[in-house]
Amino acid sequence: MKYAIKFIFLPLLLVNGLFASNDNLLKNINLHGDVRTKWRSEWGGIDAHGFKTETAMWCDYFTDKSWVSVKMNAATFNGKDSRIWLEKAFLGWRFYESEKMTLGIEIGRNKMESMFDSKMQFNSNFNGAHLIYSFNQIGLFDFVVHGGPHIVNTANNHYAWIGEAVFSHIAACPLTLKYSFTEWNSPVVKVNGHPVFDPDYHFTISQITMSYEVLETLVYGAYLLNHQHRNNNDGFYIGFTLGKIKKTGDFSFDVCFHSAKSQCVSDIDFKGFRKGAQLKASYALADSLLLESKFTLYDDYSGLDNNRRIEFQAVYSW
Repeated sequence: MKYAIKFIFLPLLLVNGLFASNDNLLKNINLHGDVRTKWRSEWGGIDAHGFKTETAMWCDYFTDKSWVSVKMNAATFNGKDSRIWLEKAFLGWRFYESEKMTLGIEIGRNKMESMFDSKMQFNSNFNGAHLIYSFNQIGLFDFVVHGGPHIVNTANNHYAWIGEAVFSHIAACPLTLKYSFTEWNSPVVKVNGHPVFDPDYHFTISQITMSYEVLETLVYGAYLLNHQHRNNNDGFYIGFTLGKIKKTGDFSFDVCFHSAKSQCVSDIDFKGFRKGAQLKASYALADSLLLESKFTLYDDYSGLDNNRRIEFQAVYSW
């Protein structure tokens, strides 16, 4: 534990020494986290039940032009299997800023799903350099393009890259358009003595996402295409969310339909479910306490169809 604590605060002290005085260290630190418990049951083609308890702690540190963010997680599964892992640890620097434009960089480790938007992919870790460019034209649009190279496996000299462009507030309306491009840069491996592309990484994915929000109702959808395959290489999802969680007593309800073919997204980066529908309800019992329930009806391409999954989760944030 003492080594984990040292690991968290070492980047903070490094950036503080580079960009700020020691007097500002404590007031620029933001400590926050959550504790969550979840019960999940599945039946149909798959029969599985489990209870999970998880906690996470974030430590963020900011100066005018620099920042550091660290997130540590710990979880136990069914009361016996426990683990601790580092989800996020990066430092950032904004090296150009004007009235309309900013340019910055983050270097380190982050979870892809917290950087890029998708309900089907980005379930992997990003270990690399993340460049961020933003431009704002008031009344016309906001534009952000970000991404960069990241390490997959240095032992195999395997590197990949990813980028995303975002147009929002187009003509002052609540419309957002996004395009992401993911290149996994599949290495060559030998199968039965013959060199082939590693099937886990033979994916070059384009995703187009559109969302429109009005009166606290969000309608969204996305289309995905894997350029490395000609068959079974695309997918989509579409859904809507009613309500937002802001304070005690708030309620939200989400309905989403997924359809992803077998070569659309790699299993190593896939999240959610391949084909089916999900209902999700959330209620804020208190400002810091959220209750969630999900019901999912889905098929699995391994041949296990007509699966049903129900989840109940309580999250306390501080």
